[in-house]
Amino acid sequence: MKNVSMLLAAIGIGAAFAASGPAAAAIMICEPDDFAAGTDMTNVCAGVTLTVSGDPSFGPVRSGTPSGGFASTGTRGFVHQFDNWLATNNNTLRADFLIPIELVSLDIISDDSLDVGFLRAFNSSDVMIGEVITPNLGEGQIHTATINVPGIAYILASGLDGQAVNLDNLQYRTPMPEPMSLALLGLGLGALGLARRRKAA
Repeated sequence: MKNVSMLLAAIGIGAAFAASGPAAAAIMICEPDDFAAGTDMTNVCAGVTLTVSGDPSFGPVRSGTPSGGFASTGTRGFVHQFDNWLATNNNTLRADFLIPIELVSLDIISDDSLDVGFLRAFNSSDVMIGEVITPNLGEGQIHTATINVPGIAYILASGLDGQAVNLDNLQYRTPMPEPMSLALLGLGLGALGLARRRKAA
């Protein structure tokens, strides 16, 4: 009877925990201004690997002064062998996440007049699950492209249709376990402990 009471109490605590709502997930920020100019950005940000997709001869992604000096935060952005991103020249920013994420945002900045850029999100099966195409951006104008969908394994971002853009301020959020899942986990561990105590007695 005592064991049944303990189990019911644990379920009650778990239900109260679940009723408190979803757990908040932290936003991770990969910001070139946090690193010295010229820093290889490939693996310096937690949970993400940055590469130049298309042509590896463009070299690693680095922290540097973007084309025209236009950045969204501070003075540095994501650069490579050159200082801007142009998909038709096979230099596209690729960010691969250690675990699938549920939200990503990236600042796309025009380095001259009338530039257009894109942000595309893909799942682990290489299926595109989200896309943002910026409007025509005037010189130095910033567009924060955001995709909010579960299961993002990697993203691609660059200029569109022959237009070159600057890229800066990558932010991403990993999903957190919901309180109900945590409560059930706790309940399972409690039952396991109870069973062990009975066996030992």
